[in-house]
Amino acid sequence: MTVGRTLVALGALLAASMAQAVSTVDVGQMEVNGQEVRNVKCTLGEGGVFAIMGFVGQLANHKEALDACVPAGAAFRVAWKWVGGKTKNVKVAASSAKPKNACVVAAVQQTTAPTKGSCSAVILVGDTAGAGKAADALQ
Repeated sequence: MTVGRTLVALGALLAASMAQAVSTVDVGQMEVNGQEVRNVKCTLGEGGVFAIMGFVGQLANHKEALDACVPAGAAFRVAWKWVGGKTKNVKVAASSAKPKNACVVAAVQQTTAPTKGSCSAVILVGDTAGAGKAADALQ
């Protein structure tokens, strides 16, 4: 009887710890539908790299607005949290076009995620060559 109770207790403990599992995901560079991000670092409740792919895909849905922020190309190191499926606490930590930080924040805030966690990434906007040079300079 003691063994049975112990196994039930261990099973409950394992289930609770799996529910609390957190993963750390680092992606050097990713492009989805023409939207590029670099140096992605996330601590996620679930979803892993698929959550990041979904996020970049959503950014790509706002690519026209992002590119309009700095048509000549720029890069923005952005940090955010996902809470309740929404993107919150979006902040630009560094950028090559500081006057346009609010423009990029507004686009990032439009994304959602089916997970919870926090991330940071360098988001490239505008002309591909100009954005790439700006991203290299932010490194």
